[in-house]
Amino acid sequence: MSRKVFLSFLGANNYKECVYTTEGKESRVVKYVQNAVIDLLASDFDVCYIFCTEKAYDTHFASLQAESNKKLDVVQIPEGFSESEIWTIFSSVFDKLEVGDEILYDITHSFRSLPMLGITLLQYAKFLKHIRVRGIYYGVFETLGPSYDIDNRFPDPKDRKVPLLNLTAFSLIQDWTIAANNFIKFGNALLMRELTKEKLTPILASSQGTNKEAVLLQKLATRLQDFSEELRTNRGKMLIEAYSAVNAKEIIDQIASFTLLPPFEPIISYVKATIEPFEANSLNNILLAAQWCIDKELPQQGFTQLQEGIITILCDKISLDYTKEINRNFVSSYLSVRFSKPEEEWRGELSNDTYKPYLHLLDQINNIRELVAIYDLISKKRNDINHGGFTESAKHSSFMNDLKKYFHEFKQILNLEY
Repeated sequence: MSRKVFLSFLGANNYKECVYTTEGKESRVVKYVQNAVIDLLASDFDVCYIFCTEKAYDTHFASLQAESNKKLDVVQIPEGFSESEIWTIFSSVFDKLEVGDEILYDITHSFRSLPMLGITLLQYAKFLKHIRVRGIYYGVFETLGPSYDIDNRFPDPKDRKVPLLNLTAFSLIQDWTIAANNFIKFGNALLMRELTKEKLTPILASSQGTNKEAVLLQKLATRLQDFSEELRTNRGKMLIEAYSAVNAKEIIDQIASFTLLPPFEPIISYVKATIEPFEANSLNNILLAAQWCIDKELPQQGFTQLQEGIITILCDKISLDYTKEINRNFVSSYLSVRFSKPEEEWRGELSNDTYKPYLHLLDQINNIRELVAIYDLISKKRNDINHGGFTESAKHSSFMNDLKKYFHEFKQILNLEY
């Protein structure tokens, strides 16, 4: 079972008693913010690590522990005056974390570079130890004014109300940035889907599904995941219909009516821009899907999209239903043997009298021989990938270059643009 872990740094300054407030709750009068955070947010935690220098330990730790309602585990760290000392601090914190820990991090008394180091360390630990960040908090003691004047202005510590700022969104933004980058650069929305499930499920549960913003974000992640899987698994009909992409765009437009954290808006807009060209029930989506595979370095899917796309476009040009397998088999046979075998050797749909009018229509398409030639090259590349490289000798580095080349030539042959 995963642990709940509180992390905080203790400085050597002259701290004053006050009351910390967050989410409509107030702490008791405390001298140390750590105890306020623990009381308000981490009273059920398994372990509380306090990182402090030798000076901070000598000055404050005994008093901090005496004030606390929890047992505190001290970890002594260097001052952090050099790069090597900063890395020592980094390792000291990281080494205390265990796989799956749930972390609450107080940065109030993190000095110099420690706040940045802490945020970076949490991201690092998310990857290597699969931790979860429950919260990041900062006590804004400076709202009371200059330290030297606090006793005069607020002689009673109960009147010193200090807000605890919830900065957890900074960690969440890092996660969303990585997830959006995975989708935009690699065409994979799985991390975005996992993020919304992990972060939004508690919100939906507490609001019984009425938090519209959370519901929409969850739907968006689902649609983007559907869209990315349709491309990764070459679902041609679905890509032409483009329900997932179009619905995702509609959801993003709805999300735009909510007040998101400012950094989230460009991320969502950037995601929308990548799917913007896809339209409902458009054969143009075939070209967009092929280009997507090129942009995302997906050669296997790209060659499949291109080969099947040629068949689909030719079916459409001669008014054959491209969703029927028999029609696709006819066009595929045409492209494979029309100009390479004598008619007496034709088999299947190509030899069927029913398709003769369509055969003549294909013959009349401009540059049909060039299209047949490029189809043959694409088919060989697709077969090479699908047979695991055992039947051909092409190097892995050739596939993306050839995919780009053949896609460009295909568009030129049929004078296609998007």
